[in-house]
Amino acid sequence: MKKQTVFCALCILLAGCSSQGAPQSSTEPAQTSLVIETEGEERIAYSCDDTAQRIISELDISSMVSVDKSDMKQFIDAELPQDADIAFYTCGSGAAADEIFIAETDDIDIKALETAVSKRIDERYSEFEDYKPEEADKIKNAAAFELPGYYMYFITDNNDKCVDTAKEMLY
Repeated sequence: MKKQTVFCALCILLAGCSSQGAPQSSTEPAQTSLVIETEGEERIAYSCDDTAQRIISELDISSMVSVDKSDMKQFIDAELPQDADIAFYTCGSGAAADEIFIAETDDIDIKALETAVSKRIDERYSEFEDYKPEEADKIKNAAAFELPGYYMYFITDNNDKCVDTAKEMLY
């Protein structure tokens, strides 16, 4: 009986660990959303993470995992404030080049971030060039740009959809 209890406890612990970092499958806004009023209109203000999760859901790329802000420097070598609204997702298995990065630009050095993202995209291309050429082609078509108040980059099969969703949710 004790062995079964320990085994059950271990299974519960492992199940809890495996779900950490997994994106929510719902396209409903998370609790980080709020209603704001602009020029007499009310609209929902979504977070960067809400937006990234919607993109992941709409493109059906469930292999994506969230990168914690404290670990982002391993991927994007730029100073990113811990309190900034930032979402970064990458393929958890490493088998695909897909990445989604969205950051609110308050208190962020945009030029340094652009340089770091360019370096990241170049590194990803080098990693996949011989490993999976079809993924390297996807990286060649990466979309990296700044919109008022945000900087983002996408490496997916449908970057146009990513951009449209980001504009819809963030503006």
